[in-house]
Amino acid sequence: MKFFKIIIPLLFAACSSSQKNTKQISNNISTDSFRVAFYNIENLFDTIDNPNTSDEEFTPNSQLHWNSKVYTQKLQNMAQVINDLKPDILGLAEIENKQVIIDLLKTGNFNSYSIVHFESPDERGIDVALVFNSENFSLIKSNTINVHLNDTNKTRDILKVTLKNVNTNEPISVFINHWPSRRGGIDLTKNYRAKAAMELKSALDACTEKTIAIGDFNDSPKDSSILKILNSGYPGDTFYQMDYFNLARFIKTSNEGSHYYQGHWDMLDQMIISKSMWQANTGTKYLPFSFKIFKPVYIVETTGKYIGNPKRSIAGNKWLNGYSDHLPIYADFISMP
Repeated sequence: MKFFKIIIPLLFAACSSSQKNTKQISNNISTDSFRVAFYNIENLFDTIDNPNTSDEEFTPNSQLHWNSKVYTQKLQNMAQVINDLKPDILGLAEIENKQVIIDLLKTGNFNSYSIVHFESPDERGIDVALVFNSENFSLIKSNTINVHLNDTNKTRDILKVTLKNVNTNEPISVFINHWPSRRGGIDLTKNYRAKAAMELKSALDACTEKTIAIGDFNDSPKDSSILKILNSGYPGDTFYQMDYFNLARFIKTSNEGSHYYQGHWDMLDQMIISKSMWQANTGTKYLPFSFKIFKPVYIVETTGKYIGNPKRSIAGNKWLNGYSDHLPIYADFISMP
């Protein structure tokens, strides 16, 4: 995928569309734009039993019958979403290993994408990863940040990837997150997510470059881990001084969200950016109002009891030939001269 040219007004007025288009007013500037996205793709496992993880469910002899046919269909479904989403930088969650990402990129013929992945200590063997368009970005460095819960409960590492925009030579750091789940109850597990928040906050504060934190945080923008520990909100939140801006903060979960559970939407998947990304006069800047939940009709249920819900790929021990229990999120960024 190529960078695209858009015309942005100097004051960024009336930028209300997430589509790649042209804005026309006086004193226009022409600038490059790119898209950052995140997708929890719900259990992208291969069919091979890894004796070091609890992945037995995703094998041909399991009750789920996770065989080559199912795996191939899962890859095709995920590739369809990514192709339509058209990200230049994409964070992924719930992938088993690097090979499944390689298989995914081959399935979608995403030949320009490069992969950043590390194995994490999660007991199920699921990791986070980042893929990026190597025509427009180059890798500077990458590392993992361990989230230590206790000696018996292990979770995903946070992945930090620093990329250089090859058109502007400006670095940005992207943090990919998949925080501990709510399994067992929100109150009983909130301390685990608080630990993840503290690790991320420390890493963000140490960055000198512009930053983007994306992921499935398993908490909402109003929960204390996001609102207080990360000290992130949205311009208009006047009751405290924010360190970071949460682009998901304005989503009204009474109407929509990235995840649906027990009759309620929630915004578990979020994108949090540094103030320097929001307020920039040069270099990389967030394109106002471009943050969106990606919700084409084919990845949501259109009939029946669960109409409007994400069309998930698995329910219990049944393969549903869907996509994910999460919806992707994305935002567009501009590279100003």
